[in-house]
Amino acid sequence: MSAPLSEQQLAKIQEMAARTEARPLLFSDCEGLVRVWAVSALKRIVRDGAGRIESWSEPFSYRPSDLVAEIELEGGTWDPGEDEADDQRRRDIGDLVAAREVLPALLTEVERLSAQMAAVRAFATSHEYRWLHELLDGPGSHGGAL
Repeated sequence: MSAPLSEQQLAKIQEMAARTEARPLLFSDCEGLVRVWAVSALKRIVRDGAGRIESWSEPFSYRPSDLVAEIELEGGTWDPGEDEADDQRRRDIGDLVAAREVLPALLTEVERLSAQMAAVRAFATSHEYRWLHELLDGPGSHGGAL
């Protein structure tokens, strides 16, 4: 288990999360060409009911910064399952983009848990342990006995 985050580390992660929300990215894997696009550069975006991008068109022209990464897979494979090294690169790049997308939600959870822990610490100093259990697990969760 790693050490708790310092205030400085948390501040850097919060800055990253703000940039992530301001500039969402899209992972594209088409015929052995892996690209990461700034969503704002894409054209004719179609989203599903959950808001995920289902289809899009690449722009005819774009700023160099709109195409974040472009990698032609060395194995020359067009489809997953043909070359393990290419598949690993696809997974790695896709995971990087996905991790970036979930960062704001993870920070929200860290903030919620930090607030809960602060409340627990304050509460534990002035009440019996069973109330601490209720605070962590919800009212009535201790069932009258611990």
